[in-house]
Amino acid sequence: MATHRNVLGFVAWSRRALGPDAFSRTLGAASAGFDISVLEVLATLASGGSVDLVRNLLALTERQDWSGSLLVAIPSVYRRVRQAEWVDERAGQYVLCGERVPGELVRAIHHRNPGATVWNAYGPTECTVYATAWRCDPGAEADPPIGTPVDGTRCHVLDPDLRPVPPGTVGELYVAGDGVARGYAGRPGQTADRFVPDPSRPTAAACTGPGTWSPRTTTAYSPTGAAPTTR
Repeated sequence: MATHRNVLGFVAWSRRALGPDAFSRTLGAASAGFDISVLEVLATLASGGSVDLVRNLLALTERQDWSGSLLVAIPSVYRRVRQAEWVDERAGQYVLCGERVPGELVRAIHHRNPGATVWNAYGPTECTVYATAWRCDPGAEADPPIGTPVDGTRCHVLDPDLRPVPPGTVGELYVAGDGVARGYAGRPGQTADRFVPDPSRPTAAACTGPGTWSPRTTTAYSPTGAAPTTR
């Protein structure tokens, strides 16, 4: 359950981070039940932009071209669009999310569209769309980190005893703050199990996923898991 306040906070962050021009013409490829539709539709309409609604991202392979200001995609699905050589799609900004973002895909986007901005965004289901985001370096060889917390969100990398781990070591990534949902609708037991007290603020809730902490206060997926998990 995500509150209206959660959504408004996320929309405000997205407009600040990506800039209002990013939402002038957005590809609306996600179903209404998928949380990234909040970015595609609500953030765009709140910015006064337009949304090009399509069945899904693969619908781009049925046309010859598409251009706009923002395209949001899961990397493996977007790769299938890129493999359709007859499709000329170009966006001012790309937000990649939902799974590990390969560095070579980021470089390929920049090679084809040098002026584009590429983001790596991360967020478990228990958050309001994204918990962290990173603006990818066009020249980086490695996979991009999942970045720093979005506005209103706090991230802590902790050990099993809920103590902060040293920089560069593996631990559980705890996500807390206004971006965390209120729980699972009609599932109080599951909510109590997976939404644990925020170790820094015991009256607040937090959810978890694997990650590592770096001295630059960015986070990255744990080598032991490419997708977020909760407990």
